[in-house]
Amino acid sequence: MKNKEYLKEAEKVAEEVGQYLLKEQVTLSAQEVKVGRDIKIEADKWADQRIRECLGAFNFPIYSEEKEGNWDFNGYYWIVDPLDG
Repeated sequence: MKNKEYLKEAEKVAEEVGQYLLKEQVTLSAQEVKVGRDIKIEADKWADQRIRECLGAFNFPIYSEEKEGNWDFNGYYWIVDPLDG
């Protein structure tokens, strides 16, 4: 697979996750009022997991604020920060 194909797949999952979060925004906002900041954390974890599931098929390291690990930035890798960036 070529770099443009990797990017295309990353764009697809970003669009999927973004559409879900936008669709659920009213529900998430209502829950945010009830439980404060926790809903943001749960939404971020869900989005991170979904993105990692899709990008994991490419066998590149995935670095994310939601998952700790050895951050060795050699070669190709993904950086995931779904709600913040």
